[in-house]
Amino acid sequence: MNVFHWHIVDSQSFPFQSASIKNLSRGAFSSNHIYTIDEITDLVEFARLRGVRIIPEFDTPSHTLSLREAGDNIVINCEKPGGTLDITNDKNVELIETLFKELKSIFKDEYLHIGGDEVRRKCWTENDKVKAWMKEHHLKDEDLESYWMGRVQNISTALGYKTMVWEETFRNKVPLKPGTIVQVWKDFGEFKAALTVLNAAKEGYNVILSSPWYYDWHQYDKEKPEWQRAWDVNMLDDWLSSKDKHHMLGGEGCMWTEFVDSANIYSRMFPKLLATAERLWSNPKKSQEQEALIGWLNNISGKKLSRLYFKKFIKLVVYQ
Repeated sequence: MNVFHWHIVDSQSFPFQSASIKNLSRGAFSSNHIYTIDEITDLVEFARLRGVRIIPEFDTPSHTLSLREAGDNIVINCEKPGGTLDITNDKNVELIETLFKELKSIFKDEYLHIGGDEVRRKCWTENDKVKAWMKEHHLKDEDLESYWMGRVQNISTALGYKTMVWEETFRNKVPLKPGTIVQVWKDFGEFKAALTVLNAAKEGYNVILSSPWYYDWHQYDKEKPEWQRAWDVNMLDDWLSSKDKHHMLGGEGCMWTEFVDSANIYSRMFPKLLATAERLWSNPKKSQEQEALIGWLNNISGKKLSRLYFKKFIKLVVYQ
């Protein structure tokens, strides 16, 4: 657990207090719910001293409704997942470039996550202004994501970043630059994580897997406890051929905070987090044979967990 992927802004709130673009944090929950540059700088240093990298994510073009507080013609307001950037406005490209330049001076990691998930094209194609712009630029519906994400990738690459994206960007056939990391998070309904991982690897992209490890989701199964389902994943041997295994960089346990706060975060994370760490850091064949460890994980709950963690007075901050 040596990387903190920080999804720092979303439709509900824009708590990043930019020094370059003064009014962005108007979209925060309140003036008391803002991350200042000094606070973020302290956090980056705190993590560095403990061997933890922080990779920021500034998700576009969807999940941007909170940016409407920053000015006119930034966001097209539509249904869930909540606002989409107005790609007809070139000032939005300037905004992203200015923001990414500022991030470069704050976050020290070589990677930047640029989002790209849950894009609702109808936010664009049902908007009269965008339709007129599409006609003028000879663009079809299916071209819009590629147009925007291409411009964002060009900005991040020019600044020296390596790029991460959510899987939709890959599945929707947006051209990605060599070396891009595809983060796979969907394994429900028509979406099969194993197939997405395989296809991305075959096309030469590196992959981070998240779909088995969404800690905020309760996934009841009377046959297996949640921690064991987190542990049973063996993506290297079960999903990939020997020639493609090197594209699987690892996994990420995700904690989203729509339904989580300090009252329930421990019960949502543990012992699933321990099982995830064991799966990602240990030899799958060997760890699956460790009966003692299985028993230990199975018995960590309730009172034992509270003794283990609250006894140490760990102060936990939940980041959105």
